[in-house]
Amino acid sequence: MIAVLDPSPGTLASLDLVLGLAVIYFAMTLRFDDLAPFGPIARYVPGILLPAAVRPIVNHATGLYGYSWRHASLRELGKLVASVVVGTIVCATIFYAAFGPLGIADTSSFPRSFWFIEALLNVTLIGGSRIVIRIHHQFRTAPTRFDARGVPTILYGAGAAGTQIARSALREPRAGVLPVGFIDDDARLKGQFVTGLRVFGGFQDLDEAVEATGAKQVLVTMPTAPGAAIRRILEAATKRNLTVRTLPALTDLLDGSIDIHRVRSVRVEDLLRRPVVASAGEASTRLIRASHVLVSGAAGSIGSELSRQLSIMGPAKLVLLDRSESALYEIERELAPRLPDEAGDAPGNRMQALLADITSEKRLHQLLLQHNPNVVFHAAALKHVPMMESHPCDAVLVNVGGTANLLSASIASGVERFVLISTDKAVEPTSVMGATKRVAELLVRQAAQSSGRAYVSVRFGNVLGSSGSVMRLFQAQLERGAPITVTHPDMTRYFMTIPEAARLVLAATSIGSPSDSFVLEMGEPVRIMDLAEEFLRLAGRDPDSVPIEVIGPRPGEKIAEQLFYRHEEVEKTVVPGVLRMRRQHLPPPDLDAQVRELLALARDYQDGAVRARLFDIVRQCE
Repeated sequence: MIAVLDPSPGTLASLDLVLGLAVIYFAMTLRFDDLAPFGPIARYVPGILLPAAVRPIVNHATGLYGYSWRHASLRELGKLVASVVVGTIVCATIFYAAFGPLGIADTSSFPRSFWFIEALLNVTLIGGSRIVIRIHHQFRTAPTRFDARGVPTILYGAGAAGTQIARSALREPRAGVLPVGFIDDDARLKGQFVTGLRVFGGFQDLDEAVEATGAKQVLVTMPTAPGAAIRRILEAATKRNLTVRTLPALTDLLDGSIDIHRVRSVRVEDLLRRPVVASAGEASTRLIRASHVLVSGAAGSIGSELSRQLSIMGPAKLVLLDRSESALYEIERELAPRLPDEAGDAPGNRMQALLADITSEKRLHQLLLQHNPNVVFHAAALKHVPMMESHPCDAVLVNVGGTANLLSASIASGVERFVLISTDKAVEPTSVMGATKRVAELLVRQAAQSSGRAYVSVRFGNVLGSSGSVMRLFQAQLERGAPITVTHPDMTRYFMTIPEAARLVLAATSIGSPSDSFVLEMGEPVRIMDLAEEFLRLAGRDPDSVPIEVIGPRPGEKIAEQLFYRHEEVEKTVVPGVLRMRRQHLPPPDLDAQVRELLALARDYQDGAVRARLFDIVRQCE
C-alpha cells in the first residue's frame, strides 16, 4: 500500500484525502444500509463533503504531518485520534451553526450518527495506514538472526529500558547489537515474549538462553542495576566467554534518552554502582545561578567535573583557575559553548580561564579582587601519596600554603562561601599528603570562625578515574604485559566516582554553615585485590591467568582508611547521603604562626624539619 518507508507530508496529506472520501462513502453506506446510497449522498452533499475540506486543515494544524511514522509509537497514534476528534467537532459545529441557518444543507433530517461513524472510520483507515508504514519499516529494516552486522545479544532486563533498547537495536542494525532474547529476575515474565523476543527466565537460565540463541554477548539494560548485579553477570559471562555491555547509570542519562547508541562497555564504576547518595539540589542550583563562581584546580580530575556540572547550572560567571596551561585550555574550550555571553556583554564575560599558581598570594589577591567571586571551590592540590612522601616541601607549599593564600584572598575580596575539597587521608594521617590536607581543613575552620562565613570542608574517599587512580595503574600494567600489582592483600579503600564527588561538593555549598565539614555515605570499603580481579574480568581476562603480585604498602599508605576521627560525631543533613561532622577539635590558637613557620621551612626545602613540624601541628588537633 505504501511504496516508501517514510512518506513526505504532502504524500500523507494526499493519502488522507483519498481515504477521507472513501470514509465518507462508507459512512453513508453503513448509515443507510445500502451499497449505493446515491440518493442520500446527493441530498446531503454539502454536509458530507465538509470533512474532506476541514480535516486536512485540522491535521496540519495539529502537526499530524510532522511525524516520522516509520518510528511511530502509541504517542503518535494518540495524536492521530485527537486530531480526528477535533476535526469531527469542527465539522459538526460548522454544519449545524452555519450551514443550517444559511440553508446550505438539510440539517434537520441529516443523520447525526454520520459524524460518529465517519470519525470511527477515519481512525480505522488513516490509523491503519500509519500502522502499515510502521510495520513495513520494521520488517524491511529488522536484521535476521544471522545478520552479520549484529552480535547476537541476550538482554538482561525486560523492563521499560530493555524494551526501548530492543526496539532501538532492531531499528539501527548498524549499531552492532542483535537482540535474540531476554533474561529477567521477575519470575512472572518467564516464557513470555517482549517485543517479539522470548524471556528465557532469570539469571539462572542464562545457559539455556545462550544455547537456544547462540548469543555471544550480554547487555545489561537496567540503568538502576546495583553494582552487585553487574559483578554477578560479568563473572558468569567471563566463564562462558561472553562479552558484557551495559547502559550507563541512571545518573548519566540526564536527558532521559535510552537507545542503542547509549550502550557502552562495562566500566569499573559500574561494578561499584550504588544508589545516588548526593545531588546538587534545587537550593544549590538557585545559589549558583545567582553567583560568580571560581574553581581552583579547574583543569584537574575533580575540578574539571565540578566545572562541567557548574556550567550546566548556569552561574552568572564561572572563573576557571589552574596552573596547567594545556589542561586549562582544553576545559575552557569544552565549557565555553555552555555559557554563551548575553547580548550586550563583553566577550568572555560569563566564563574566563585564569592561568595562575595558588602558591602566589599576591596573584590570588589580585585575581579575586578583579573577578569578585561569591563562591570559591578549592580543588587545587598535590595528591599522590608516594610522590608527596618524597617531596614534602612541595606538598606543604601547595596544599597548605596555597589553601592559606586562597583563604586570605577570599576573605579580603568578600567571598561568601568557600568549599575545600579534602580527603579521607586527612583522618589520622600517616602520609605527608594526608597531613597537609588535615592542616588545610584546620585553616578553613579557622577562617570560618574569624569571618563568620560559610567556609566548609568536604572529605572524599578515593575517586575512580582521577589522575593517579589505581585503575589507571592496572590499565597501564595490563597494556605492557606486566603483572598487576597490589600493595597488600587486605588493603581496602572507599571509592566514589568523579560525578559523585562533584555532586557532593555542590550539595555542601548550599547547606554549609561556618566551620562545617561534610563526608559522603560511601557504603562498604572495597578490597583492592577484589578490584584487581574485577578489572581483569572487564578486560576479558580470567583473573587466574594473569599474575597479581603483592608488593607491600608504599610509604605513607595505610591498610584501611577512615572517613572521620573517633571523636567526631556524624549526623544526617537535608541532603540524603551527605553527613555533617560534629565535635571537631578546634584549631590551635597560634595556627597562623605555626603555618608561617612551616612554610618558611618548606621554602628552604628542609624536608626533615618540614615533615616533623607538619605532623606536630596535626597531633595538636587529634
